Amino acid sequence: MRTCLTGGTWSGSPPVCDFGGSWLAWGAWSSCSVICGTGTSFRNRICHDPNLPSELALCTGGATNSTQSLSCFEQHCPDCSTMNCLGACIVRDQHSYCLCPDSVKDKVGIFEDSALFITQRCTGQCKLSDPGAKVSLEAVCYHCDPMDYLWDLSPVNTTVQGLDWRQDTTTDRTERGLGVKPGVLVPGELYQVTANGTSQSAGTVLSTSCFIQMGTSPSPGICTVSPSTGFEIVTNFSVNCSGFSDSTSQLHYNYHFWDGDPATKNQSGILLGSSSGGYIHISALSVSPASENSQGEVRVHAVNEDGMRTVVTSTVQVC
Repeated sequence: MRTCLTGGTWSGSPPVCDFGGSWLAWGAWSSCSVICGTGTSFRNRICHDPNLPSELALCTGGATNSTQSLSCFEQHCPDCSTMNCLGACIVRDQHSYCLCPDSVKDKVGIFEDSALFITQRCTGQCKLSDPGAKVSLEAVCYHCDPMDYLWDLSPVNTTVQGLDWRQDTTTDRTERGLGVKPGVLVPGELYQVTANGTSQSAGTVLSTSCFIQMGTSPSPGICTVSPSTGFEIVTNFSVNCSGFSDSTSQLHYNYHFWDGDPATKNQSGILLGSSSGGYIHISALSVSPASENSQGEVRVHAVNEDGMRTVVTSTVQVC
C-alpha cells in the first residue's frame, strides 16, 4: 500500500505523488561557514504554490530538496607549527605573522627598551613571498610612544625598477602598515624593506629592516572544461590541464568554482577538489541567478612546493 502525503494526489502513468507547488530557482551560495580552513556553503530554494501561503506550499521531495551544500575553503588557519619564518612567529586576528629581523625571535615578550620590528602576514611560509599576491607588512613597536612611520622598499638588484609609491601600494608610505599590490614585486628578486619610526613626543628615531625574497610562480598552462555547456546539478564535467611547468618541484592543482555572481567575482570561489595530475571530475555545478548568460568560471590554481601559484580560468555555462 502506498501513501501520498497530505496535499498530494496520485496522477500519471506510472502514477506519482503530485504536489501543487513548484520549486523556484536556487538562491545564491552563502558565505563559507568558517573564517579559516574547510567549511560548508549553503544555498536554498523556495517551494511556490500560487494557491497557498509559502509556509504551506508542498513540493516534490519536501524540505530535503530545499537546501544544497558544498565544501568551501577560506584560508589556512593560523598555526605557527606550519610556518617557515626567518624570525619568530605569532598568531593574531586569525592570521599567522612572521617577525623580522631574525634577532627579534630571542626578545619577544621580554622587551625592556623600545624595540621596532616588522611583521609579515603569511599563509604557510614566509621565506618566499608570492609575487601574485598582496604583500602585507606592519611596523610594531614595543614600549614606544606614539610614532610617525616612514617605509622604504628597494630591490637589492639595482637594475630592477623600484616602487612607484602612488601606483604600486594600497597604503601610504607614512602609515603603520604597508601593502604592496599583487604583481608589482618581480618574481625571483630580493627586496630590502625598512621601517623608520619617529617618536611624536621625544623625536627619537628607531629603524629596522629585513629582506623579502620573492618566489617564482609556475609557468602557466591551459585548462579546458568538458563539456563547456551543461545542466545544473545533472551534468558531470571534467577539467583537464596541461602545459604547466615548474623548475623546482611537482605541481599540485586546486579547482575552484565561481558561480557568476558579480558580488563575489573577486573571491576565490568554492573549492571543488584537488589533484596532483591536472585532471578532475566535477559535478553538481550551478550558477547564481545574477550570473550573465548562466556562465560561471572554473579557476585552477597550480601550486608548487614553495606555495607559489599560477591561476587560470575556464568559462562554463550551466543552464
